[in-house]
Amino acid sequence: MCGQGDLGADWAVAARAALEQDQLAVQALTAARAATAQARSAVMTVVREVEAPPLTDEDLTTLPAARAAFEAFTKLPADGHRALADHVEETLPVLRAAYESLREEATTLIQQREDVWAPVALPVAEWITRTEGALAAEPK
Repeated sequence: MCGQGDLGADWAVAARAALEQDQLAVQALTAARAATAQARSAVMTVVREVEAPPLTDEDLTTLPAARAAFEAFTKLPADGHRALADHVEETLPVLRAAYESLREEATTLIQQREDVWAPVALPVAEWITRTEGALAAEPK
């Protein structure tokens, strides 16, 4: 070959081994690309499934932070798999913390409203029952 060397049995064995190594490398690369695409798809699905917090609620002071965290989390980079992984790694903890604060505040607010409403709930229910009874007994 090229005026040098011998294309004998040793060369054939070495060439087959090199070809086999190249084929294994191509298979590994193909598998890695498929796994990367699958992982990216899974991340994209997770991002799309995160529910946005309400747009407004005057009583929830943590809502603006939750909205900002959501907007940052869902604004995905377009420049590659590594950038997407870095983005999620950076923004997901902030989103979780903001949603946890919002949940805690909403839970407290619900409890406060129930505490205010509970003393009048029974009298209102009794009044509604009496009113419905009176309306039903009224001649038509």
